[in-house]
Amino acid sequence: MKRKNTIFSKLYVALCLAFFYLPILVTMIFSFNSSKSLTRFTGFSLRWYGELINNMEISKAVYVSVTVAILATVISTVLGTITAIGHSKSRKVLKEMVLTINNFPILNPEIVTAIGLMLLFSSLGMTKGYLTMLLAHIAFCTPYVITSVYPKVRSLDPNLANAAMDLGATPYQALTKVIVPMIKEGIFAGALLAFTESRGIKMQHVKPHGAFYNMAAVDEKLADAICEGIYEVDPSLILLGLANSRMISSAEKIGLPAASEVFADRAYNDDGTLVSRKLPGAVIHDKELAIARTVRMVTEGVVETASGKLIPIKADSICVHGDNPSALEFVKNIKAALEAKGVRICSLSAR
Repeated sequence: MKRKNTIFSKLYVALCLAFFYLPILVTMIFSFNSSKSLTRFTGFSLRWYGELINNMEISKAVYVSVTVAILATVISTVLGTITAIGHSKSRKVLKEMVLTINNFPILNPEIVTAIGLMLLFSSLGMTKGYLTMLLAHIAFCTPYVITSVYPKVRSLDPNLANAAMDLGATPYQALTKVIVPMIKEGIFAGALLAFTESRGIKMQHVKPHGAFYNMAAVDEKLADAICEGIYEVDPSLILLGLANSRMISSAEKIGLPAASEVFADRAYNDDGTLVSRKLPGAVIHDKELAIARTVRMVTEGVVETASGKLIPIKADSICVHGDNPSALEFVKNIKAALEAKGVRICSLSAR
């Protein structure tokens, strides 16, 4: 019975993928057709791509799209950051009211916000064109920047700016030399969100990096703070965290989608954490051994620790360090080894 359900599930997923992606694949194939037909392939040609490059209208459309995205990102990042900093100093009632209003464009379907802005521009007698498009994109993007930056500002010591001014700094210097450097991660995240929203691109996942990643793997409070911050920005974002770590359990606790990450070329401790790079054997330099371990983690759900113990592990994603010349070849070899075992590789959102 279980096997039948598995076959049915695989068939269902295959039909869904075919329904969504087959039309795109057909369009891609016929983009190389020598004729205009979309039903009969008459021969391979790059004719349409040549016309695409030489078409001034398309070139102009690309120029408008790119400039609008860049300008909307810069302006919304500045506006959102200033608003978040100022908002942190306001009264509680005003804070709650502003946050509620700020969430409207995020929660509303984009078409609803777009129609509202179109009616606003029409009532003001504004000619619809580049300026109104830019203003609309700024209106779409700014709430995401505020949502990203505000939690970072809220975590700062409220006396930092006053202390800087007591030591002789001007308000502008206190802002640019003290406050902004301490919230730059939130600003960068907000700018990235603004750019992706402006271009209609959906951000898929978030992954803490380096020492921050390793700390959050074992520190429950830090893991909770990371997950809550991601959830506030976008509850559909996937948290990429170390398998069996605090990050994964914290994400599951609040309903944030999470993907368990394993490391192809790192040794593991018995508790599932990574062996410190300061210790010998932390990095596995034998590529064949690393590939075999990775395949075992994916197919069997276990990994052999540095002490020789087998521990359970879940592998949704594989991390490979790219700071060496053979990294790309290493990834290709891992992919080939997994596919040879019948493992299907897909994006995190398609799991």
